[in-house]
Amino acid sequence: MVRVGLSIGLRVLINVEALNMAETVGNVNRHRRAPVVFADSKGGGYTIAFVPVISGMSLAHHYMRVLTKIASSMGLPVTKMDVLGYYPKFSDGNIIKNYYQDAKNVQKVITGKKGVHPCDVEKAILADSVVADVTGFLYTDATTKRTSRIRFSYLVPAVDALEAGAASTQPQLHVRYMPKPQDQAMLDVEQASALYTMMTTLDLTGVGEYSNCDPGSALPAGERVRRAEAAVKALVNMLVNMDFGAKRSRYEPHWSVKSLVATVSVGPTLFTVTPPHSKAYLRETVERASVKSRLIGGYRFKVYYYDGEGLEELGTVKDVTVRKAGSFGEALELAASEAIAELRKELGA
Repeated sequence: MVRVGLSIGLRVLINVEALNMAETVGNVNRHRRAPVVFADSKGGGYTIAFVPVISGMSLAHHYMRVLTKIASSMGLPVTKMDVLGYYPKFSDGNIIKNYYQDAKNVQKVITGKKGVHPCDVEKAILADSVVADVTGFLYTDATTKRTSRIRFSYLVPAVDALEAGAASTQPQLHVRYMPKPQDQAMLDVEQASALYTMMTTLDLTGVGEYSNCDPGSALPAGERVRRAEAAVKALVNMLVNMDFGAKRSRYEPHWSVKSLVATVSVGPTLFTVTPPHSKAYLRETVERASVKSRLIGGYRFKVYYYDGEGLEELGTVKDVTVRKAGSFGEALELAASEAIAELRKELGA
């Protein structure tokens, strides 16, 4: 089966954000951190730094919320739990019994039954929730696993920015002021600023395609395309608005997308953009796609990009169609439209 994939990498400058807080220590609300290894320009070796990050789970949660709204507006099935923003994803019989009373297909197939086949479980869940279709689930009572069709990296500071020391966290004092001093309260919220990088890859062919049934079995082609359209629209919507993260009511971040690369691939396996940790990631992505196209065969690639920071020049491009966009939103729009067009072509829908 030929896979149609959409992969996106971007570099976005985000200042004064508290999008992903991990823990409270005393009166300090701390930003999530992760270790990153990068070259030590002074010693010629490598060094490690603990830097502010935003987790892929945070991105995926907000993606699911946007996907729920998009799917619902298109008349596609979503559950009440999806609409409320809770995603236990049909994890076991008790969860289904207590929280998924509106999931009629799931209730009919799963509740109270022993020895139900994983294929029947998957078909029932996909019939009731596009969110579970696109982002996967694990039903433990019958060991039915569906891997997410969309993958998110962490948002991590760009390595070239870290080498220059351009990533920081700083606690900011906040006070609950009251007439009586003993009723006042102080807390510190740790804010962060960095040039962040992220990657996401969406397997459009996998949307509506069963994982626990006979190979090649899937929903009707037209339904698969509609669900894939919802998945792509949700992703574009989230990225155009940078619509993710917490504490936005008082820490709405200042952000600016510096560059973006989006690839549409058609071939035996999915293709992902090069991690955007330097201004060479566009060139490296195109070079990798060209190598795949020439040496492995059976691939078609189209690359759309926005350059607002002076990316490395491409040089001679072979076997890959490359198009520059005037804005990062235009690059997303072009890639999204092309990805859906390729899926329609492959499915004959």
